[in-house]
Amino acid sequence: PITEDNRLSAKDMFTRKELTSLQQDFPMEMREKGFDVERGEGSEKKHLSPQAFKEKQDLQVEVEQLSNVKTHLKTKVVETHNQLQQTTNYIEKQNETLQKIQQQFLNLDKKIKEKKQEFETFRNQVPDKPVSLSYLREETKTEVTTKLFGKPEITEKKTGNIVVTREQWRNMKEKVDAAVIIKSDYERLQKTDLVKENKKLHSAVDEICDSLKESQKRNVGLQKENKQLSTEISSLKAHIRDLQTNIKVLYQQTKQVFKEQFKTFRGLVKNELVGREVENHFEREHTREMKSKQRGYDMER
Repeated sequence: PITEDNRLSAKDMFTRKELTSLQQDFPMEMREKGFDVERGEGSEKKHLSPQAFKEKQDLQVEVEQLSNVKTHLKTKVVETHNQLQQTTNYIEKQNETLQKIQQQFLNLDKKIKEKKQEFETFRNQVPDKPVSLSYLREETKTEVTTKLFGKPEITEKKTGNIVVTREQWRNMKEKVDAAVIIKSDYERLQKTDLVKENKKLHSAVDEICDSLKESQKRNVGLQKENKQLSTEISSLKAHIRDLQTNIKVLYQQTKQVFKEQFKTFRGLVKNELVGREVENHFEREHTREMKSKQRGYDMER
């Protein structure tokens, strides 16, 4: 023992009270110095049954496998969401294209109606059969020849001109102008096949509608898949929480059973799991407990 003047004495013996005090104070002093030391406790049972040890290992591996499955499902959800977004964007673009084509339909239909109305106006001005010009009269010129004897000789000669009134001239001009416009439109229509253009637009609309139906069908399928994956993830999260709770309970029970040999047991678990390349939740629970205790010591100071 250590004497009061801090000398090591080989003559004196530790009393039971001094041993108890040393057993309590030494771990606290070492923890204050930063060492992971716990007070040893007596134990009547020093070994965990092989069945319990195997169950603990299997539980640890199952948690890791479920965590991997959850990670995979999360990745799948992200991929499905991206596909869903791409399909949605495609549908929006196709809708925009469809709206543009529909507007072209409306413009073309309006243009055709305007031309029909214009054509009807000019057609009404053009006679349906040859026009009789019998009502027109030729212009004549009167010549007077003076004689020495008798009355002067009066003769009328045709000039080759047609005499029309202003109203007759206006009507004739309107008919001619209308005929010229109709002839011009007819020649243009001969070069521009509106029927062919209309069919082409109809074909484009049908193609886009089919594409939209297919995209919307795929969109519904992706939404169902995304919903199913989200449900599976929620179920896995609940299962993992249950397993983690079981690990915490198993950790505390194992710690109580092994007591002073618990550190050695943790080492065995760690070595076993390293070979399997899985995360050691058992060690993580121990680390969490140590950090919690350390915070408690810091607050007491």
